[in-house]
Amino acid sequence: TDANIVTGVLDPDHFLGGRMKLNKPKAEQVLNEKIAQPLKLDLLEAADGVLKIINVKMEEAIKAVSSARGYDIRDFTLVAFGGGGPMHAGRMALDLGIPSVLVPLTPGVHSALGLLMSDVKHDYVRSKLVGLDELDLNEINHLFHQLIEQAKSELRGEGFTEEEIKIEPYMDLRYAGQGYELTVPCPMPPLIKHDLVEMRGRFDTLHEQNSGHKAETEPVELVSLRLISLGLVPQAKLSPGKITGRKLEAARTGERKVFFGNEHGILTTQIFSRELLEPGHQISGPAIVEQLDTTTVIQPEQQGSVDEYRNIIIREKSM
Repeated sequence: TDANIVTGVLDPDHFLGGRMKLNKPKAEQVLNEKIAQPLKLDLLEAADGVLKIINVKMEEAIKAVSSARGYDIRDFTLVAFGGGGPMHAGRMALDLGIPSVLVPLTPGVHSALGLLMSDVKHDYVRSKLVGLDELDLNEINHLFHQLIEQAKSELRGEGFTEEEIKIEPYMDLRYAGQGYELTVPCPMPPLIKHDLVEMRGRFDTLHEQNSGHKAETEPVELVSLRLISLGLVPQAKLSPGKITGRKLEAARTGERKVFFGNEHGILTTQIFSRELLEPGHQISGPAIVEQLDTTTVIQPEQQGSVDEYRNIIIREKSM
């Protein structure tokens, strides 16, 4: 927060929609005493350094659940939520090569919305160490049947009807001798012999995706049977934003100087009110969008567009 105040990203007089005042002189003092002076840096460079380190740590977490698991990060959109996410997501998308960022209408309560719309989930696991080619299908189908009946019984006890229950079976598989396994989606039991051939192919593909190689001639072991049961909850329906014909200029509340690192230096940056943006508005960076629960930064290389549900979609200008 101190670093974002010093660089000009946050307006100390407009935090929480103006309900809370931030102390810019104190932020400058602590950054100067604790970071800039000991490292012999300019104050703005020190603040920018703080933000770069923060971004790199968050980028590492993103890579851990994407490229480290064999996914091409360029195939995804980065969803920026929480009070701080939209301040950093634009820069992180540029660093990682993620083509677009989605900032929901109310990022500060996005997790709460997700909780209200999340299905009830239970996990079940039954250990069974045996070679995939040596499986006794009758035994496996019996074990799966027990897990499925337990899962359905518990969800019925929580008030879900048969139509609101979804079952997802999996097998934990590994190459014989490995010390770790992969959870592979399984056809719905009862399984037949052809399903095991399909499971073997799925495992090889998933192993190659995660590790960069596969060993199609090596024996595969079953380690555990796994089941996920879902109690499907009613989904809230989001309403499209109303279009009044308001011009983008009407949503502009002013401008201020913002430091965008040594790459760009200090730039005059347009400031917009999120509440006054509506579908169809296009914002060219550098720009900042302020609202009660967050501040969205659109980098100089980027542009933002407001979609029909009033999400802000941020992409590079050349895209």
